Amino acid sequence: MVKYYIYIILLVLSAELFASQNKYTINITTNVASAAIFINSKLAGTGSASYETGRDTNFIAIKKSLTEWGKAFIKDTVIFTGSDNVRDLSYNLDEEILIDSTPQDAVVKNGEKRLGRTPLFVNKNISSLLLYKKNYEPKEIFIKDEKARNISLSFNGKIRKESFIDSEWFPALIGSALVLGGAAAYFKIEADETFEEYEKTMDQSLMDKTDRYDLYSGIALGALQVNFGYLIYKLLIE
Repeated sequence: MVKYYIYIILLVLSAELFASQNKYTINITTNVASAAIFINSKLAGTGSASYETGRDTNFIAIKKSLTEWGKAFIKDTVIFTGSDNVRDLSYNLDEEILIDSTPQDAVVKNGEKRLGRTPLFVNKNISSLLLYKKNYEPKEIFIKDEKARNISLSFNGKIRKESFIDSEWFPALIGSALVLGGAAAYFKIEADETFEEYEKTMDQSLMDKTDRYDLYSGIALGALQVNFGYLIYKLLIE
């Protein structure tokens, strides 16, 4: 039992010693005193920060203030390699650059973070980006002091038709079918209830309203049939 505890202590000490040999420092300054700086999901400081880490890959997120809701204004990744153990970074929270590609709609990533699709405005302070699109070679770019950049992607010669179920049309058709079905049912119920009131009062305005509700229900039902028919057609021809 004593040997077991000695082994555990030695293991912990060796782990701490190893970690101490891989300490890195990230120094960050911004042009906004209230800017909230997060490194590896931890608040490192406001306006500027000095952060020590034992990780080779570190994720930076900066908001203009701690009270700002929503996603970070700047996202960046810092990777330490070799003997480089100190990184000094400066961010201007007011400057953005337009990243576009030929063809467009390429995915834009910074490290492991997906920023969006081209054309896309990104902060100039991000050091590098990776663009990729199906059937095209991925391309890494380094942002310089330019107003905009258009990146040409090279076709890799592999054509694979996108499945209809994986396309953006499939969830859109399913969602619209649900909306149209709900609308048709709603207007039909309203028409029935209004007609019951008409039978009690014989008020012509209620009959006119019933006719309108029936018309709206019919239009929604017709659109639903077209939507559903197109959905079945696309599924059958694949």
